Amino acid sequence: MQTDQLLLKRAQKGDPTAFESILATHERLIYSICLRMCGNREDAMDIAQETAVRVWRNIGRYTGDAALSTWIYRIATNACLDHLRKQRDALSIDELGEDGFSPATGEHENPEGVLQGRETMRTVQHALMLLPEEQRAAVILRDIRNLTYEEVAQTLGINLNTAKSRISRGRRALREMLRSDEKLLQTGEA
Repeated sequence: MQTDQLLLKRAQKGDPTAFESILATHERLIYSICLRMCGNREDAMDIAQETAVRVWRNIGRYTGDAALSTWIYRIATNACLDHLRKQRDALSIDELGEDGFSPATGEHENPEGVLQGRETMRTVQHALMLLPEEQRAAVILRDIRNLTYEEVAQTLGINLNTAKSRISRGRRALREMLRSDEKLLQTGEA
């Protein structure tokens, strides 16, 4: 932990090597958040890079009120929300299966199970993309990134009750969408 604090102090003084070390610790999670919020690889890579630029520009302002990781994820989440607001109608989920969004390995041992798992993940990702941006961000941070409710609130810059409400409403909407999708599949109308 002492090393992390030294790296942080050096990065805040403009040391690019220290900054790169800090960013390396968080880059996979930043990309993961961006991919799940935006739905495609290219946008996720662009937004992850934008996040790195924003972190670099603002690291001197980091005060330690929240964990550094929470602060960085908040920047990533805000960059995603900014992007989504600009591209509201241009989101694509066609590339979900490429590099980064696939069912957990080892759960399905037969080809049919693997295909079913991929389809399930695609359906869930599609449903996530249909949620309002604020609910999507809260659900992803809580249920996919496994942040606590308090960390979700800090990351999104909202109070705890608002975070809980967004998560609850997002989960409810997801359940309804997934139930509807299940009914369509069972009746053969899909």
